[in-house]
Amino acid sequence: MNRHRWLHRYASVSLLLIAFVGLAACRQQTKTTLYQQSLDQGAAALAANKIAQAQDHFEDALKEAPRDQQAQRLLTQTNDYLAAQKAFNRGDLKQAAAKLAQLGNEQDLDTSLKTAFTELRQAVQAAEKETGTVANQVAQVQQSYDDGDYQQANLLLTQMDTIDWRNKAYLAQLHTQYSDLGRLVLQKLLAQNPSGTVVSAEKQADQQAPQTDQSADGDEQEATADTESGADTNVKSSDSTTASPTDPPESDDSSTAITPQPTATYYRQMLVRLMGYQVSTVAAIPDQIITAAFVQAQSQTGDARIAATILEASYPQLVLERQQHQNTGTQLTTAAAQQLAQKYWNQADTLAQQDCEPKTTTVNEETGTVTVHFAGISEANYTYTIDFTASGQINWQDSAGNLRVLGVWK
Repeated sequence: MNRHRWLHRYASVSLLLIAFVGLAACRQQTKTTLYQQSLDQGAAALAANKIAQAQDHFEDALKEAPRDQQAQRLLTQTNDYLAAQKAFNRGDLKQAAAKLAQLGNEQDLDTSLKTAFTELRQAVQAAEKETGTVANQVAQVQQSYDDGDYQQANLLLTQMDTIDWRNKAYLAQLHTQYSDLGRLVLQKLLAQNPSGTVVSAEKQADQQAPQTDQSADGDEQEATADTESGADTNVKSSDSTTASPTDPPESDDSSTAITPQPTATYYRQMLVRLMGYQVSTVAAIPDQIITAAFVQAQSQTGDARIAATILEASYPQLVLERQQHQNTGTQLTTAAAQQLAQKYWNQADTLAQQDCEPKTTTVNEETGTVTVHFAGISEANYTYTIDFTASGQINWQDSAGNLRVLGVWK
């Protein structure tokens, strides 16, 4: 009887042990299946250039096999690529290049990822080259402005008006300088009560030259005839000079003189540079409507933004372009805000009537405002902030409740 009970218990334990082993094996098989499935799905996502999806799958594979080197390698590579892509999208070329260099040093870079890596590296290199070109253009504008040659500065700015600032976040800081310079240059030109159009020195001389004396020799008479034959060239009311198809291209020689453009053209350029409207859109608005909007804005002691609001009521396309301009490539980065704050530091300290120093920089994710916080050097309890709003204003406010508008950053 005892032997029978013992055999029964032994059989029961054996069955439980077999069941336990079978269950463990089943779980291990399931675990292996999930790991391999996640790894395969990640590889398929990489092949389809869906890098973010691949990252998720490799994370799942690593959860199933935490020590698996293949899953860890693929996850590290996708993480580096996505970090480089995000840095590029926000305009941080230095960080993007650093992450790509790190990815390029991988000994066993996934074949499917190599294509995406190469394309992104080429995009970063092209952006670096364009940034250098635009930086040089901005420097030329700044030099002309410092020299007091506002017409030349505006001519250089006109060449930059068609840059696709909205879709190039890496140009955000240069766009700020372009916009600021564009506003200052146009304010100088408008203060000179402009009239007429942009013409070359040769055409200007034609319009002012007296009639050639009959006693002049044949060469002089021939030159006069050639000059008079070109005097009727039509010049459109636009941002650039329109030449006859038979005319040679204008020289960039420094002797070329520039006379002012129509006031409406200056206003258009102000709208493009300050509000981010497309050149073609504002060019389609009649001169009298453009001018009337600015006259009305000036009567309200407002700037170009007031004129833009007036025009947007009749031209909804302007609203769309302004929103695109504010929401994409011209978003201010923390680093750019800190550099701009340095520019307004002296002005802010003058308003504060004491010396202060920058402490921290914060970003309001809801409003898009970037704030640089300052504190008094001798009076630590006194603070002020310089706010860079998403709409483009630069505001100063201190702990005593004083508020001033310092300018615009875009």
